[in-house]
Amino acid sequence: IYILGKTGSYQLLESIDPRLTNSAMDAGTNTEVTSYRYRVTYVDACGNESEPGDYHSTMHVVASPDLSLNRANIFWNAYEGVAYDYFQIYRYSTLSGFEILDTVPRIPNKGFYTYTDMDLPKDDTVQYVIVTEVANPCESLKKSGGTHNTIRSNKTKKVPTKKSSASAVTVTSESFGIYPNPNQGTFFIDAGVEGHQDMLLRIFNAQGRQVYSTRWTSTEGSDKQRIELPGMANGIYLLQLEGANKIMNSAMVIE
Repeated sequence: IYILGKTGSYQLLESIDPRLTNSAMDAGTNTEVTSYRYRVTYVDACGNESEPGDYHSTMHVVASPDLSLNRANIFWNAYEGVAYDYFQIYRYSTLSGFEILDTVPRIPNKGFYTYTDMDLPKDDTVQYVIVTEVANPCESLKKSGGTHNTIRSNKTKKVPTKKSSASAVTVTSESFGIYPNPNQGTFFIDAGVEGHQDMLLRIFNAQGRQVYSTRWTSTEGSDKQRIELPGMANGIYLLQLEGANKIMNSAMVIE
């Protein structure tokens, strides 16, 4: 089992005997920080190692609270390596426990997803987990129940909630264009707007901390803005664009 290291090359993580077990624990990673990528080879009785199979990338989910509107913005990367059709968003609260919040369809060639939880429970804390079930479960003689069919992300850090306040702003599921994405800290955003509007762009890191903001006055139609973030750390970022009457969210990767 190989893991993709920080230098961009695969490093041996562990060798296991499939006659004894079909799982391995990667104790050197922190799933609350980022996703990880793995590949597997097999070695025959003569010691010949095969070419590695397709890589598998784990899911990483983060939640960014917006207490002024009593909502949470959730964004995650898609699992790569197996076929599946949808994501289930689970929410955990101390009052209600785990519950399915919503189901989001998998879109081919889309690597990053966003979702806004607009109905947080009052006076509580919430956490989120993304779950998917593979289309063709892996049959196994080593696992009770016989199949490996569920993939789970990490659990986000706790998001505090409070009573919502009245607001005339509409939070929409629409996203805006970011290109290139991924990028190295320089990119363009493109949001179609109606008329001249004062726009506010805020960028949050994976821990939910705001790391950048800027304002400008838009022009009608295609409103393209060049953004430069020199020295910004690699990772997943949530971009929140607010106009006169709506707020849109998109995810971006700096690498």
